[in-house]
Amino acid sequence: MLSTIAELWRKRRPGPSGPFEEGVSAIEAGRYREAYHLFTRALHEPGASPAEAAAIYNKRGVALVHQGQHEEALADFAAAIESDPACTSAIVNVGNLALERGDVEAAIAQYEAALRIDQECALAHHNLGTAYRQIGRRSESVAHLKAADKIRSRTWFVRLRDRTPR
Repeated sequence: MLSTIAELWRKRRPGPSGPFEEGVSAIEAGRYREAYHLFTRALHEPGASPAEAAAIYNKRGVALVHQGQHEEALADFAAAIESDPACTSAIVNVGNLALERGDVEAAIAQYEAALRIDQECALAHHNLGTAYRQIGRRSESVAHLKAADKIRSRTWFVRLRDRTPR
């Protein structure tokens, strides 16, 4: 979904890159404070659709998590979900924060919610499998981990193709 959002963003905002793309690059390079500021700038640009705003809030939340600011990140993930209730990446990230603080049941609820929206969300399957393993639900854990692997194996070529310059 994020690549779709980035493509929509590029079409809306001509040029080699804008604050959203720069923020994604900053996260990939481990420059989380810079990423936070770039995503904040992107939020202030006019004309973002609800899905684009959700992607920005979600990525800004990721930058905050990497800076250890979990409560602020949770607020950004909530804003992403409010902007676009189908933003599975933000829902999964809320689950990840719950899992980190040891609330496995809350994490499971978030991962299951993401899968109700998108059965092809490999990360939700993977993290749900991990959470199930933590509470001893081995067969369900294995089923979701296998589902994640199957989805990833189907999509690896598409991701590679989309990143190859033409």
